[in-house]
Amino acid sequence: MAVYKDGIKIPTQIWEAATLHHMIMVSCHAPGCEKRAVFHPHCLWGLFWKRGWDDDFTSAARRFYCRACSTAAKRRVKQASMTGLAVAASVTHSLPFPDEREWKRFLAQLRG
Repeated sequence: MAVYKDGIKIPTQIWEAATLHHMIMVSCHAPGCEKRAVFHPHCLWGLFWKRGWDDDFTSAARRFYCRACSTAAKRRVKQASMTGLAVAASVTHSLPFPDEREWKRFLAQLRG
């Protein structure tokens, strides 16, 4: 569940970032690499929901790899971390939006 830091709610799961309308930034932490990608939270939630993957930031970060580092190393380099961005950021990687009915059904399950 979300944690509070200085009175601000910080998401720890993709669906929490989507409900708070926080963009999600995925960063590569390989030595010498500072690549970042920003995703729309609803689109990322839809991908993880459709595939049945865990949407916790720590386990979801294991699904991402850096293309630049992977090309140089000739294998997938998976050293990513995820954070929710409360500030407005432009989306660098676009995914299809999920069906609105699926999102509302998911929220109804959380409430009741």
